[in-house]
Amino acid sequence: MIFQHKRANMTGGVFSFGRKQIATVYKGLDKPIFGELWHGFSFHLSEIRFEQTETLTFSMGEIDLPEATEDSYTVRITEHGVAVVAKSEKDLIHGYMTLLDMIKINEDGTGLLLECCELSESPTIKNRMVHYCIFRDTELWEIERFVRFCGALKYSHIVLEFWGSLQYDCLPELCWSEKFTKADVAPIIKEANDMGLEIIPMFNHWGHATAGRVMHGKHVVLDQNPRLAYLFDETGWCWAVEKPAVRKLLRQIRRELCDLCGEGEYFHIGCDEAYGFNYSKESIGELCSFINEVSDELASGGRKTIMWADMLLFKKENYEGKYVAACPDEEREKMFLSLLKPDIIFADWQYWVAQTPIQSAVDLKSAGRNVIVAPWDVCPEYSTACIDTVKQHDMLGIMHTTWHTLSKGIYYVSETARACWSNDRGVVKTGGRIAAAEILRKVYFASGNYSRAGFSKKEIDDIT
Repeated sequence: MIFQHKRANMTGGVFSFGRKQIATVYKGLDKPIFGELWHGFSFHLSEIRFEQTETLTFSMGEIDLPEATEDSYTVRITEHGVAVVAKSEKDLIHGYMTLLDMIKINEDGTGLLLECCELSESPTIKNRMVHYCIFRDTELWEIERFVRFCGALKYSHIVLEFWGSLQYDCLPELCWSEKFTKADVAPIIKEANDMGLEIIPMFNHWGHATAGRVMHGKHVVLDQNPRLAYLFDETGWCWAVEKPAVRKLLRQIRRELCDLCGEGEYFHIGCDEAYGFNYSKESIGELCSFINEVSDELASGGRKTIMWADMLLFKKENYEGKYVAACPDEEREKMFLSLLKPDIIFADWQYWVAQTPIQSAVDLKSAGRNVIVAPWDVCPEYSTACIDTVKQHDMLGIMHTTWHTLSKGIYYVSETARACWSNDRGVVKTGGRIAAAEILRKVYFASGNYSRAGFSKKEIDDIT
């Protein structure tokens, strides 16, 4: 069990159930994924059939529905039945996930039970995002499994970043050969939406134009077609955003991704680690003009722009720890903040800062900006500092990043989710691997396939 729920009215009894169940559920949850999750979380001992209702409820057995509260959802379990009531469809999904997380198997492995209780909950962090990198080596089943994992953990958003792994119509060289088509990915995105997850499309609009990690030197475009070098700076690492051809291409990419990912509130344009930027006032002005142009276009489609903050931050004297801040002085940081449109959201990644609060995030918010704080699976103290900063300073949200380390850090994803629903400090525990593995096998059963079991395809995995 991942979540430690604050339960009330514990009677000591249990609701016992077996192989065939019928539940009355709000019509929006009468979808195959919720039946599959029931089967997985009930240890493959039980199947459920849904009958629809127009009310935002789930009920099974003989039970009076609890009264709605100010919380997102309420769960009631008696010896005779189970019920969930909620304020919205997404809240009901989260209440259903909570119910699944509470299912236990009896002592001889022949039946199932839920302990009698009543609980009401709301998240302490509203926007709970995960940034998921899809590499050339990623397989389709891994994407599906991870999306289900995040849905079961009651995240609100997943940022999908395809690293040379999605085929675009506008430029074939943006994808390595034989990787995913939009038709491959579309059913997974639909399932994510069914689980209450909003997909945030992402494409790097400045640095990381290689769609590869700098340490390996791969370039998805130039290693397939060197004649396209004019689209990039002389190193190939950054897009030549000053060129009309590049702006046109990026516009086409955004449109394709928005069409694929469906309706949503955000688009992540990256813009981190643009090595070699000269920080002249002219260059800053040109870059901000480009980003504002992108932001305006996205806003016309109902989306807000998210970008990484490292290139515009200046490391001030009161920043304790290893802050990432590339801007050379405070004057040019102020120039960025004055030129970039006020509705642009900054995602602040400070992976090596353990002190609360993350001062750069606080400074950005003090400057009137919406801020998302982005931890990574580096160590528990760093993640805890990020989560506490969001809670204590009422930031826009959290965005847990996974990069290339998901196989060793997936339990950070579950621990961050748990902390986002807790009123306590956002302590990320180092002992969460067992609980994360339990959730993973319940959302996507390996069926005895060694490479699909656990966090990694191999038992001995060389992560660099």
